[in-house]
Amino acid sequence: MWIAKVDFNVDEHSIDPRFLFRVDFEYYENQEAPITFTGFLKSIDGKKIATIDCELDNFNSYNNIGIPTVDRYRNIEINRNNKSRYSRNFSALITKKSIDYLESQRLERPSKNVIINLELEIITLKFDNSEKRELKIERGRGQQQIEIEQSTWLKKYSSKFGIGEFLIIEFSKHNIKVKEKAKKTWVDKLQRAQTRLGEMETLLNEGKWEKVMETSRKIWDTFKLYRENTKLKEEFKELFDKNNYSDSGLEDFIKSIWHIHDFASKFIHDNDKKGESLNPIPQPQKEDAYFMYLWTMGFINLINEKVKGLE
Repeated sequence: MWIAKVDFNVDEHSIDPRFLFRVDFEYYENQEAPITFTGFLKSIDGKKIATIDCELDNFNSYNNIGIPTVDRYRNIEINRNNKSRYSRNFSALITKKSIDYLESQRLERPSKNVIINLELEIITLKFDNSEKRELKIERGRGQQQIEIEQSTWLKKYSSKFGIGEFLIIEFSKHNIKVKEKAKKTWVDKLQRAQTRLGEMETLLNEGKWEKVMETSRKIWDTFKLYRENTKLKEEFKELFDKNNYSDSGLEDFIKSIWHIHDFASKFIHDNDKKGESLNPIPQPQKEDAYFMYLWTMGFINLINEKVKGLE
């Protein structure tokens, strides 16, 4: 008997966080039948996350599998191609520590997917292949790797497991060939910014909050829309011509870019703007780093879409 398919889900009816999954097994008909199942869910590095329990609501399905009596089996021709399927529901209670471990591993992966290994020990009653065809108890193992995509994990599992509710943000990279000089200026800046944004994502996964702030500052340096850079400022305003933005509204927007640049600078520079006194030493935390990442990504995405609109 071996695992053919696994359908993974979250238990909607459990007070405690619990995985629920249906396993389809394949077996040789008239030759074997399951007695017990035990096992674990494990992380990809082999840590035990949860113990697997059989669901009682499927208990009577044992009646669907039978093997002939010993006398009758001796007269049956063995056919190894005569396979059948048997399904069983299982569940696994997940502790907060296990959830935190899965989440930390997920954030380290580029895909941000959750990967879990299912390991089952299957005890079966089985006829051997000897001439006597004796009835024996056999111990076997079944393994299956389960991968839950990031979007499914955040929408379906996170709220049930107490991680929180998340909004998935789509970000499209700009890979358009451009000819106009003005557009090329923006595309060059966007490509550089997108590279830095990837660096920020890596640093977030590593928990290097201060480095996230430093890298964001490099992105804002790419878009110097303030003070003496009037040419770039005018080109920036042209991006919004189709959307009927007011001049005062765009000026306020540009000022906000100044301020976010100055805010990020406070995590880098020891001296104040005049160089006369030392700044306090800020200690960025996770929420600071994610705020800067989301603000920066939102700005890059906005410019990205406006530049596409120039086509």
